[in-house]
Amino acid sequence: MDHNITVSGYYFELRPVRLDDAAFMIGLRTDPELATYLNPTSGRLEDQRDYLENYFSTPGDYYFIVQGKASGEPEGMLAVYDIDQRSQSAEWGRWILRKDSLAAVESACLVYRVGLEELGMKELYCRTVARNERVVSFHDSCGLVRARDLPGYVRINGVEHDSVEQVMNASIWPSCRQQMEARARQIATLLNR
Repeated sequence: MDHNITVSGYYFELRPVRLDDAAFMIGLRTDPELATYLNPTSGRLEDQRDYLENYFSTPGDYYFIVQGKASGEPEGMLAVYDIDQRSQSAEWGRWILRKDSLAAVESACLVYRVGLEELGMKELYCRTVARNERVVSFHDSCGLVRARDLPGYVRINGVEHDSVEQVMNASIWPSCRQQMEARARQIATLLNR
């Protein structure tokens, strides 16, 4: 969805994805190491641009580039989507960062600010392939609650993978935000040296 939501943290920020981000997005999504648990994507720039053009006309889908606040250098991307106004919940995902990026904690904190504060959702959930233990553990460390296991939820290259659904709801967000922001401040201090 073409939107104008931008949120800034200590070192990183989220800004709306633009058509000229297509090449950067392809670079991340076609990196074999980074794309292990992602559905395959075309490496053609035209296909990514077509995808973005379609995205811009999709309501309730907020796609962001994670970038350095001062440098404007892209670090990765993520999105809030599948918004359910009745339950006031949404999924967040499409999260992928450069291999050398230190934006994980702050970008996750910023996406919760978008979903829970800017969009007014009562909960944001993410669904991660269970074998992606590093990311599942990361979400645990941020205070997310494991809601349920999803057997065979994701099919990648014809292979079914079990997934884990983890939830951040508005009631636990204030305390989780404090912890996440403390970690983000420490990382920003290191990066500003």
